[in-house]
Amino acid sequence: MMGIFIRWLILTAAIVAASYLIDGIRISGFFSAFCAAAVLGILNALFRPILFILTLPINILTRPKNTRNKLLNVLYNAHGKNRCS
Repeated sequence: MMGIFIRWLILTAAIVAASYLIDGIRISGFFSAFCAAAVLGILNALFRPILFILTLPINILTRPKNTRNKLLNVLYNAHGKNRCS
């Protein structure tokens, strides 16, 4: 639980720093940055698994040849052993 709180504070500090460094980003106070960090954390928790699943085929196809061949062999052998004769 403490790790989540520390990450939340770091993200809040990053939002505050971005508001000082970039003219287009404005925050009204620390609490609004804290809420924005919470929203970004929730969105990250929701979209990261979805994006991981969507990009998995690309990651598998672009892996080194040995890894891809081993994965395909495992899938092929698992499929072949479950077939009825």
